[in-house]
Amino acid sequence: MNRRGMIACAVLLLACLPGALAAEEDRLFAFEVVVDNEDSSAVRKPTGVAAGSDTELAVVDAHDNRLLIFGFSGTEWTVQQTVNLPAVPLAIAHDGTRYLVSLREGMGLMAVEGTRHQLRPVSLPVGAVAGVVAGIPGGGFLVHDSAGHQVLTLTQAGKVEGGTPVQPGTVGIAATRSGGFFVSLPASGEILSYDATGKQTGRWAVPAVEPVPAWPVSMVQIEGDLIALDRHGHRLVQFNSKNQFQGIGARRGWEPGLLLFPVALTAFPDGRVAVADQMNGRIQIYRRIEEEPAQ
Repeated sequence: MNRRGMIACAVLLLACLPGALAAEEDRLFAFEVVVDNEDSSAVRKPTGVAAGSDTELAVVDAHDNRLLIFGFSGTEWTVQQTVNLPAVPLAIAHDGTRYLVSLREGMGLMAVEGTRHQLRPVSLPVGAVAGVVAGIPGGGFLVHDSAGHQVLTLTQAGKVEGGTPVQPGTVGIAATRSGGFFVSLPASGEILSYDATGKQTGRWAVPAVEPVPAWPVSMVQIEGDLIALDRHGHRLVQFNSKNQFQGIGARRGWEPGLLLFPVALTAFPDGRVAVADQMNGRIQIYRRIEEEPAQ
């Protein structure tokens, strides 16, 4: 059996073991709620999630190629609108005013606009293939060009700019308020940071859950802290502004609050995070423990 096969077997084995067997680390997140997964519009195979506000959440689902818009009524999250997508979704992001969906198999980008969430194709330069996307604070999006191994900037006006080279194997991307961005490299278990000029400025090594290597796939920055999602470790991990590992959130499993092969996360304006818990077919919301629960 080759190394890839051994890793896959180890990951599946650990997924079946009790969470208590994982390395003990400081818990920095508390489970809050599972976003609707009971009715006929339930999430089944989420590939991306994006917070439009503290009371709106968008989910792209690869089970039947849908965009689900959830709203919080004060007591529960419910589906407010369902939008059919033209291809299998890869990722979704929000820039403060609109959503942007990335589609698999070179099918490009779709802007989601207006109160009716209408789809509009977004063009990229010839040869570029849309990968993961991230909203830029203040407006616009970052788009990973998986063919050219670069990060492009999509302005609010729809113009494509930039072209910062990044390493092959980039899976996740997140924008910073200072004009830079983070990328995740699952194969090496690392997260890299770049400043507004495109210069690499930092490197985070995500601790492994032995014997399974860390596999960071998505991240957000909240008040200077970096929150990353470790797919193979079935957990959230947090680093401070000095690149120091601080602790984790969630464990692996099937019960509410536990994760199984999560694939994406997003941050609400109030600091909570929502996780696309792919293997469990649901979206879960967590808050940082030092914060008071939302009223």
